Amino acid sequence: MQADGQEGICIAELDLKQLRNYREKEVHGNAYRHPKKYGMLVDAKIDKPFVRNDYREKERATQNLWRRI
Repeated sequence: MQADGQEGICIAELDLKQLRNYREKEVHGNAYRHPKKYGMLVDAKIDKPFVRNDYREKERATQNLWRRI
C-alpha cells in the first residue's frame, strides 16, 4: 500500500503469513528487539514535573478501589 501523502486514516489488509515469513528470513529478524525496555513505555508511574492533580486515571483507580470494598 502506498498512501497519497495527505493526512488521514488509511485502511490496508496485511498478509500476516507473508509478514511472518519475511521476518523469519529477513537479516535482522528480532535480533535488535529490547523487550526488557518496553516496560518503560507502558509504566504508569508519573514523575515530576509531569504530575498533575487533575489526572483522570487516578480518579478511575480510586473508583475501582471503592468498587472492590
